[in-house]
Order: sequence, then structure tokens, then C-alpha cells
Amino acid sequence: MIGIFKITDNPFDSRLIRTDRLATFGADAATRLATDHPELSGPIRAAVDRLTGTLGKVEVERSQRRYDTRNTDDFLDEVAGFMEEHKDQLSVSFKRNSAAFLALYPNGIQTYTRLRKSEAPARFDVLKQIMDDQGASVPDEIRNRIAGFAAAWKSLREGQDGSEGALANTRGSRDEARAELEDALYVALLDLSKIYRSTPVKVRAFFDHTLLATPRHASLERQPVAAAN
Repeated sequence: MIGIFKITDNPFDSRLIRTDRLATFGADAATRLATDHPELSGPIRAAVDRLTGTLGKVEVERSQRRYDTRNTDDFLDEVAGFMEEHKDQLSVSFKRNSAAFLALYPNGIQTYTRLRKSEAPARFDVLKQIMDDQGASVPDEIRNRIAGFAAAWKSLREGQDGSEGALANTRGSRDEARAELEDALYVALLDLSKIYRSTPVKVRAFFDHTLLATPRHASLERQPVAAAN
């Protein structure tokens, strides 16, 4: 009696089943069901198509996020290089022991070589303020570049935040599509179990469960059993 309600558990909603494998399994099941049970095949096929579409979009958004993250990392490297390259010029423009110069390099060049993303907005605001208020003696090209760090960083971070949001939304759509496929497969399994309740082994002809396993496990399960000596 312990297992009396086991039939009410959907075997396809396990997080141990990778989403791409569930999609492959669903496509295979839809094909197997198409001839004898098109009424079950159709919903599965529709759910598979929706899920595979969202999987592609997730990959695109993930690539965009990686691109935007790499851009922010590259920008911090560029800032460090620029501030190191022009340190001598800035020491002349501001005088090495002046408050302005010390505010530019409070920890020497490590101020920029070890600058964290969380610290970047405040640091770039300081640079802009110094250039706006006290940068008249700094060559225009250098002054404008340093003063522009804050705006450039803000733009990069907005792009990164946007790609994070887009990825989160696409993942939500993917999860909804997966749930739809899980349900369509479960309905098919229940209906087939009723149709073939006197010959339940026939249900297995419509589902290749090895497609849900890892490649290693699937290959082992598909190997023919050696004949006994």
C-alpha cells in the first residue's frame, strides 16, 4: 500500500533530467506516437518545439552576457593601463605631493590594477570631479579621457544589467516550456497506461527512457546482453 499513489508522481519533472535531454526524449516520443496516437503526439511535439526555441534563446542571451561581462573586465584593464601610462604626466600637472594627485592615486597604481567592479563607480566619480574642478593644467586629451571614465563605465554596466535581465526572462520562458513538455509527456504516459492496461509492456515502445540518461549510462543500457555460456 505504500506505493499506491506513485502513479500520481510525474516522472518527467525531476531536476536530475537535463532540459536538453528531456527535449530529445520528447521529440523521439512524439515521432513514435505520431502514427497510432496523433492526439498524444501533437501536444508533445508543440511543447518540444517551444522548449527547443527557448533553449536557443537562452544560449544567445548567455553569450551576450558573457560578452558584456568581458567588456567591463577589458575596460578596467584599459583604465589601469591608461592611469599607469600617464602617471608621470599627472604628477607634473598636479605636483606629486598635492592633494589632487594623492586623490588620483591613493594606493599608487594599485588603485587601478586592483580596482573592483563594486568600487569602480565611486572611483570614477572622484576622477571626474578632480578633472572638472582642478584639471585645467592637464593636457586636454588626458583630462577628457579620465573625466569620461564614469560615463563609459555607467554605459557598460547598463548593458551588462540589461543582458542579465534578458537572460533571466528567457530562462523563465524556458522553465515554463519545460513544464509544458513535462505535463504533455505525463498525460501521454497516463493515457497509454489506460489504453494498454492489459498489455502494459506495449507502452515502452513509445518511450526510449535511455534518452533521459547520461551518455555513459545510455550506452550501457543499450548494449546487448551477452548470451550465457
